[in-house]
Amino acid sequence: MSTYDPRQKLRDMFPDEPGRYKFSDNDAIATMVFTRELLEVGSAKDRFAVLNLFCNWTVHTELEGSTTAYRLLAKITEIVLETDDPEARARLISQELSSAKLRQEFIELHSENHISTLIFRSAAGWVMFGSHLFKAILDKPLAFPPNPETHPRAGPIYREMVAKAKAMSSKAAMALRLQTGYGDNPTRIHWLVDLADGSQTVGPYKNLEQDPDFSNESFWDGKVAMIRGPSD
Repeated sequence: MSTYDPRQKLRDMFPDEPGRYKFSDNDAIATMVFTRELLEVGSAKDRFAVLNLFCNWTVHTELEGSTTAYRLLAKITEIVLETDDPEARARLISQELSSAKLRQEFIELHSENHISTLIFRSAAGWVMFGSHLFKAILDKPLAFPPNPETHPRAGPIYREMVAKAKAMSSKAAMALRLQTGYGDNPTRIHWLVDLADGSQTVGPYKNLEQDPDFSNESFWDGKVAMIRGPSD
């Protein structure tokens, strides 16, 4: 009798043959579901923290139960309080949500499990896959739960965050979402952070790739331009 194996599901979705890929929105979501299962089977969620966060983000309409998300919001609070320059703030927050790190963790996980990495090593492949993946997480907030100070998992992180913020605790980051429509570009992704005092801070989600094939802004714009298009 065969047993369920998320590795085989992913191998079937990612053949190691150029030209075989035609992803849809549903395919990208299925990829994240199977990847989440693989991380659980291998007890690898902590080692692939960014990938695990994106997996959970994909399958929830609002993610309030993620310790990784709580830590992310605490880090964003530090950035908001310590960085006045909008360009530097945009870069630092984008770094915490790194699509470059996400791509690298996909490559590492697939390599370890003998699953093709072809699509993640190709600029065209990453554009295709990423455009569908990011559609699945747009407008879905990562957030602290209600009454976070008494929440069993969020509480310690939230209380430490507020203690560090001290008099500026009203600027604590309570939720974050990705959206499109930044500035004059209706397709450009931006991040939006809800602060404890009811205000918001917003900035462009920047491409921080080091690989020259993936690093230029025209590549990034080409990717996000596909996001609001029709689903396959």
